Amino acid sequence: MIETPSRPHGRLAIALVLAGLHGCALAPIAENVRDDDEDGWFTNATNQAIVLTLVSGAFPLPGQFRVVVDEVRFPLSPALDATIAVGPANVGTPTALGFPVATRTIGTNLLELPEQRATFRAPVVVQRVTAGAPVEVGTGIVEWQNREATFSVTLGSATLTFASSLSQFADPTPDSADGDSDGDGIRERDEAQLSAGFDGIGDPRPGRADLFMIVGHTHASSALSASSRELLRSRFAERGIAMHIDAGVGGLMTGTGGSAVADGTNVTLAQARTLRDLNVTVGNRRTFAYFALLTREQVECNGLAFGCAEFPGNSGGNVLVALSRLLDWMPDIKAYQAGVLMHELGHNLGLCHPMATACATGVLPAAEQNAGTTIMGTPAENPPIGVWGVPLPNPLVLVNAMTRPLDYSPTQWSNMQLGAGLGQ
Repeated sequence: MIETPSRPHGRLAIALVLAGLHGCALAPIAENVRDDDEDGWFTNATNQAIVLTLVSGAFPLPGQFRVVVDEVRFPLSPALDATIAVGPANVGTPTALGFPVATRTIGTNLLELPEQRATFRAPVVVQRVTAGAPVEVGTGIVEWQNREATFSVTLGSATLTFASSLSQFADPTPDSADGDSDGDGIRERDEAQLSAGFDGIGDPRPGRADLFMIVGHTHASSALSASSRELLRSRFAERGIAMHIDAGVGGLMTGTGGSAVADGTNVTLAQARTLRDLNVTVGNRRTFAYFALLTREQVECNGLAFGCAEFPGNSGGNVLVALSRLLDWMPDIKAYQAGVLMHELGHNLGLCHPMATACATGVLPAAEQNAGTTIMGTPAENPPIGVWGVPLPNPLVLVNAMTRPLDYSPTQWSNMQLGAGLGQ
């Protein structure tokens, strides 16, 4: 997390701090500290963006490896299954990588830091992937600062080399604290709050969209898995969107008086919103976070369903509820949990089923009206089998639903109304 010591006192201390921002003389001090709209971002190019790059990796065995930084799988790829190939001749020697793996920002809270130095941290895991199954090689935390530096981290029997680079930027909308230059639905004043309080994750710059999500569950067996977090964050990162899943506010969601949701309860959207309001206060980022509730039972949404979600609208549109696991005692077949979450979140973002003939974000091109090529497809879009004119359930419905890609169609990604459902 960003260190938050007290602000230096006295004119001389302030002058030294400000001079240190650019290594400049005292003349442009007033320009350096301007925050005309008081949104937490310097008006001029004094805000900092720090990029962490994975320069290289030395791995202990030949085979296929993957590095997970900040719960995102690298290398990024459309199928989310790319690996780093290490041949026998390369064992123990650095393999060049060059992946940007994390970005952090600092705004006017820079003045609260001693010598304007901030420390950032991210979890890192090295995996060896065999037949699609990852085996952990090493795990730890990478730390870097808002300084140009190159350093190595040893994780188990692997060694990773990182580099941090720093650039500066101006407030993208200096005349409005409510500006949203990156189009993610998070106001710049809120991006500054994220940056100051949550390890620098808020980024207001154009093209740097953030998607903030709180995930709760009604029973311990329904909790969001580490694999689902990786898959979801990696998918959105692959599309250039930084997804943040808030573990500190999510967790077990209880009813009035701390009572657990009874087994056998088919939760509705209205009940999910009530649980959110009881467990997540407005002060806990509710105004700029989507909320997902994972349940042990099926969802009641005009009949039983695997999930249900609100569409964007004036009354909200940022709540979804979903059956977390097909069966408690079964493994997560075909990444069901990540798939159902991404499907319902798609509705929060304004997306419809691919066959929909009326959709606020537009009807898909004919080539994309295929239930098997987007996670927004539904079992209902697999037609029944007709026997002598009598429709029967299609036994492939569930199989087809489980094998859809964890992805939206190209037009759906373009049509997405990121942030349109945010609010109360």
